[in-house]
Amino acid sequence: MKAIIFVAGIGTRFKSLTDSPKCLLEIGDKLLITHFLDTLNELKIKDVILVVGYKKEEIKEKIGNSYKDIKIKYIDNDDYTKSSILSLLCTKDEFDDAILTLDGDVIFDKRILEKLIKSEDENYFLAEPDYLPKMGDEIVVVTDENNVVKTVDFNYDIKKQDGDMFWEGIGFMKWSKKDSSVFKKAFEDLLNQGIDEKGVYEKAIRYLIKNNLCQFKVISTENLSWTDIDYPPDLEKAEQIYSKLKSKDDLLFHPIKTEKIESNNRRIVSEYLPGSKSIKLIKQSAIYEPKTSLGQLPVGIAKAHGVNVQDVDGNIFLDGTSGVVVTNIGHSPEVINKNVEEQLKKFHHVYCFPYEKRVELAKKLVEIAPKNINRALLLTTGSETTEGAIKVARRYNQIKYGPEKRIIISFTGAFHGKTMGAQMAGGIEKLKTWIGHKDPGFIQIEFPNCYRCWKKREKYENCTEDCLDLLREKFKENPEKIAAVMSETFQGRDIVFPPPDFFKGVEKICKENNALFILDEVQAGAGRLGKMFGFENYDVKPNLVCLGKGISGGLPLSALLGESEILNCFGKGDMTTTHSANPTGVVATLASLDKLLENDEEVIKNCCKNEEIFRTGLNKLKEKYSCIGDVRGKGMIWGLDIIKDRITKEPDPELATKIHLNIYKSGVLLRVPRGPKKNIINVNPPLIMTEDCVKEILSVLEKSFEEEILG
Repeated sequence: MKAIIFVAGIGTRFKSLTDSPKCLLEIGDKLLITHFLDTLNELKIKDVILVVGYKKEEIKEKIGNSYKDIKIKYIDNDDYTKSSILSLLCTKDEFDDAILTLDGDVIFDKRILEKLIKSEDENYFLAEPDYLPKMGDEIVVVTDENNVVKTVDFNYDIKKQDGDMFWEGIGFMKWSKKDSSVFKKAFEDLLNQGIDEKGVYEKAIRYLIKNNLCQFKVISTENLSWTDIDYPPDLEKAEQIYSKLKSKDDLLFHPIKTEKIESNNRRIVSEYLPGSKSIKLIKQSAIYEPKTSLGQLPVGIAKAHGVNVQDVDGNIFLDGTSGVVVTNIGHSPEVINKNVEEQLKKFHHVYCFPYEKRVELAKKLVEIAPKNINRALLLTTGSETTEGAIKVARRYNQIKYGPEKRIIISFTGAFHGKTMGAQMAGGIEKLKTWIGHKDPGFIQIEFPNCYRCWKKREKYENCTEDCLDLLREKFKENPEKIAAVMSETFQGRDIVFPPPDFFKGVEKICKENNALFILDEVQAGAGRLGKMFGFENYDVKPNLVCLGKGISGGLPLSALLGESEILNCFGKGDMTTTHSANPTGVVATLASLDKLLENDEEVIKNCCKNEEIFRTGLNKLKEKYSCIGDVRGKGMIWGLDIIKDRITKEPDPELATKIHLNIYKSGVLLRVPRGPKKNIINVNPPLIMTEDCVKEILSVLEKSFEEEILG
């Protein structure tokens, strides 16, 4: 099945708001056209034709290459000012399959489109029932009592007869494959007849019906939400509908029936999850905070200690998130609480004046780092460290080698934060759609993903050099212009680890070309991968290291570590931020590091022991359930790649979501499925978790897969 979206028109009524095509209006947090493309992608429609006309190049530029799983074809209607029927007729050669045609100015509940997609191989209008004609130029669909279409026209041209039913057309249709030759012939005939100024594409339907060439029926929207955007005031309604639909998706307000659970590590007392108090809290949050503030399971947090999180309804969950790999030494540890309490009695904030604990922390970070690292810049967030690394790398190279040496090479799929520079260095294209003019000084190459190999290999075959050749090629294409290569130690979005010799090769190439090697350890550091620094698993010494999340145990502090020659390239105060080296974060980090290092790194050794338990248990699950395509992990961070079958490796986000919700109702908290297809189930508990807790998580996973797969 193909989808054709009509976006050729000027949108004259919106000229006071924008000179861009109407399909590029922003509705909520997306462009109007991306609502369509996202929905079609989610509904597995992979062939999409966009009929473009007015400012077509702007549309093509905005969409770019954001949709790698959709084949997007553009058909130009250069006569878009004459008649909308031409947008339909110029697609006649596409009618060799079942076709959806969609007016590109509608906001809609995706279930509306599902109705068309799942309908039989017939011809259908999607329409709102019980339409009352009113002033304006709405399209009215007239049917008999069997929902067979008699005609379709503007409301002011229709005369109602006995037995007629009036419907308001939404602008969505399905054209059957069996009648495709009829459509092609009719479209050619209409083109030969010539098009008048009032030639809307509904004229083609009237022609088909009048000449008894085929039959159309109506499918009701059944009061599901939608609105077309014909006039500027319609934008407010569109925003309201989108906000309503988005909140339903994001907040998961579809109560899940639970069973009472009482174990050493979990307690579920609510009959349904989320509980009533959690729902109330999240609804209140949605009133005062933007929807971008939310995005995880609808659990209203009351308190958290050790490896447990308790919600406002009294349910106690075993935590498999570590608060997005932050609480490595557990929630609210006494060592951090004590340090912070003592610090608050002295002072809260001193900007960039030196104080004892600040110097102590910088010294400790330098001492535990590789010998080439001798400076620590204390900041607050991971994004600040990656932004800082980019700035420092460019500045250092400009001073030493000249202004042309400024390119940063990073990797597809990489996540380096949510600020502008961090997202431009990142390799997730959909996170960059808001950036108008992307810096050409950022280049991405493929990251080694041995399960989804860019060279289509079935498995790893000592082929690291193929991935390194991509990097070498970029250095050849940009001689003396590459300032640094930047990578996560593992890719946190998909939980992807490179081959063991990859980073050693990257380090060597950087040295050969006088480029810096930057490792983003924000997720990998502080013991998460079984070493204090994750990159110690690969025997490399990066020039710059970005630290955050787990080093502080939950308070805002991050650090950019590096060589003095590099970090001193900016002047005094040029890299500080208002809250950098905040005293509470500093003392929390000192306590966290002390805990990780005490008793010969006992906590990190515990992480290594549990790694083997997870590896064994998760691989047993993989052997049992073919929907698990791959198990990836190290230390205390693991990802299950949920697929439809092991031959195509097609991601299965729907199944991943169902399994994830089963895990949730069983009293284990995991982050919502991740990855570009939302099919990666993440397991990343605190490093202090006991063997019993790890086995309990594995037991819940087993039960959750069994419930969904075997019923």
